[in-house]
Amino acid sequence: MGILDHKGKEMRLITNRFDSTAEEISEIYRSRWAIELFFKWIKLHVEINTTMVRIKML
Repeated sequence: MGILDHKGKEMRLITNRFDSTAEEISEIYRSRWAIELFFKWIKLHVEINTTMVRIKML
């Protein structure tokens, strides 16, 4: 499945979601990437004790 990114470069994505269009898959990927970048920023800029976070999640 191929789609153009915002710079006009073709991106190729492999998926098993045959019920979605290339545009839908790329939007899901873009959203997921934004979330990953947000968590990376959190880890770099906010001092969180990971043990405390894991305990509260359980």
